[in-house]
Amino acid sequence: WKKDLEGKLLIREDRSIEDNVLDESRERLEQYFRDQGFPYVEISYRVERKPAAHQVSILFHIESGQRVLLTSIRFEGPASFSEKELRKVIRSKPTRFFIAQVFREQTIQDDIRALNIFYHSQGFLNPQIETATTLNPEKTRIELTFKIQEHDRTWIDQIRFTGHTRFSDTQILNATGLEKQTIYQPRQVQEAKFNILSLYSKQGYAFAEIHLDSRFKEDHPRVDLIFTIQENEPVRVGKIFLQGNTLTRKDVILRELTIRSDDPYDEERIRISEQKLYRLGFLSDVRLSPLSGTQLDIRDLLLSVTERKAGAFEFGVGFGEEERLRGFVEFSHRNLMGTGRRLRIRGELSQIQQKYTLNYTEPWFMGKDLELKMGLAHQVEKLESFDQRTSGGTVGLDKSFSTQTKGSVQYLFEQNECEDIKESAILTDLDRAQATLGSLNLSLIRDTRDDPFNPREGSLNGIIIKDSDRFLASESQFVKLTSQSGWYFPLERWLVLAVSARGGIIWPFGTTEAIHCSERFFLGGRSTIRGYHQDSVGIPGKTLGAGLTPIGGNVLLLFNSELRIQLPIRLGLVLFLDAGNVWPDYSDVQLSDFKYTAGAGLRYNTPVGPLRLDWGYKLDQEIGEDPWALHFTLGHAF
Repeated sequence: WKKDLEGKLLIREDRSIEDNVLDESRERLEQYFRDQGFPYVEISYRVERKPAAHQVSILFHIESGQRVLLTSIRFEGPASFSEKELRKVIRSKPTRFFIAQVFREQTIQDDIRALNIFYHSQGFLNPQIETATTLNPEKTRIELTFKIQEHDRTWIDQIRFTGHTRFSDTQILNATGLEKQTIYQPRQVQEAKFNILSLYSKQGYAFAEIHLDSRFKEDHPRVDLIFTIQENEPVRVGKIFLQGNTLTRKDVILRELTIRSDDPYDEERIRISEQKLYRLGFLSDVRLSPLSGTQLDIRDLLLSVTERKAGAFEFGVGFGEEERLRGFVEFSHRNLMGTGRRLRIRGELSQIQQKYTLNYTEPWFMGKDLELKMGLAHQVEKLESFDQRTSGGTVGLDKSFSTQTKGSVQYLFEQNECEDIKESAILTDLDRAQATLGSLNLSLIRDTRDDPFNPREGSLNGIIIKDSDRFLASESQFVKLTSQSGWYFPLERWLVLAVSARGGIIWPFGTTEAIHCSERFFLGGRSTIRGYHQDSVGIPGKTLGAGLTPIGGNVLLLFNSELRIQLPIRLGLVLFLDAGNVWPDYSDVQLSDFKYTAGAGLRYNTPVGPLRLDWGYKLDQEIGEDPWALHFTLGHAF
């Protein structure tokens, strides 16, 4: 501890040994020990002067006493909230199992302040909060009690508005989010003022002012809220000037704005416009700011941008339990000839896969806020039952309905071939032949996750419909429906519950009786049912052939759940339960066929998702199956 203790001394900072400096140094040391759980520390010092050697020795004598552990926390008096709710407010935690929690006076004072703020926010304007402690005879353990007197809770009686002409009372009341005869919450009332200003701002009233008069009634705990509104004159957007673009065309930048000339001046739409421009990827600095002028009701805007290199060359290597050594090379450009068009060429190579793709994106198709996407791809992949070779192209339109919801329509033409297919995995002779498929694909995705790489809350929901028909230049006729729903719930600051459900079904029609091997559903592996090797889940004799060879099926059901525990140093622990299976047809589906696995995993969080190592154990293994499997890759399973 010597280095830590020396760092607390004021002597080093002031280069002085005056009495006041020594006393302050002693007090700092004592506070440091109290913060470490030694509330009864006593420190003295002695100064020894050596004039002949021009030296001074200072000896600090430390009687630390015993470290005091906080063993229990209780609450006396509260009637409106449970102990569980109040424990979430405070920082102090009792000692549990192998996790020792020391008694810190400063933390207790912080907890009292936090409880006062909490009660104040819940309408209790005059709570009284005190603490009492009980020490054991050895002064090594302490019990803490928070004594709380809530007093009366304040309620909102009346809500009135004056000075307004642009909106009705009902419109303004709805904007505030307040209701009569509800609990008075100061923070919510302050937010109501900002909500009214936002309502006016969207209509161009940039100089509107809101004054709040809270009239508390002495005879009973109620308050009347009176909002006085000074609307002032509305403001509209004048001209929009652009500067800083040297390569990018002017219309490519201005078309992304959600605010135009002659629109009401709205700060929110200005902020959204800046965000959209940042997301283009070829602008490093964006600022849309008002210009001063002589007309108060007209505001010109200056859009300042800084361009950055839109081209990139990237490469990388990695390792996975299936692919072993893998790598990629990619060239991309986000702003071809200053038009905002994007091009990407990518190659991926591993021991089980070769994939080459060329993608082109037109961000504003025919002048509309629609993304036109075209692509070519060639892929060779070694699977458990066969090697799959796929070549094809796509063309489609993407539309963002909001920042969270996106839809697409895509035409896909591809030629699929299953090579070196095992005899036990063949359903019909068509599996040996090359399959030419033309399909129309419709998808809708809604993503409300707070972080796509490592989400703590929100959800991801999507549905894809694939229609393959003769008039789309397809040899096979079928409809394929797949959907997924994943939800994330923060239980504690360090604990997240994640659940996911996925399903799929294929309906052949017309002259098609069997689905080609390249289109059937397969389950098993690191992103579906852990504990099984890739694609190895199925029903013997139905979707598993001789020697448990995967055949695939036309129906898929999959459920995943994880308890994600955050550990120090960017580490994490996951406990999971996976379940699901594939069936030949929907009439064959039986819940008794579900395969279950359970296991645990380690995580190391990186900016692009966690590195994960999962161990999965089969809860109902078949004869000939391995009881468990390890999985190693980047990113969450769902």
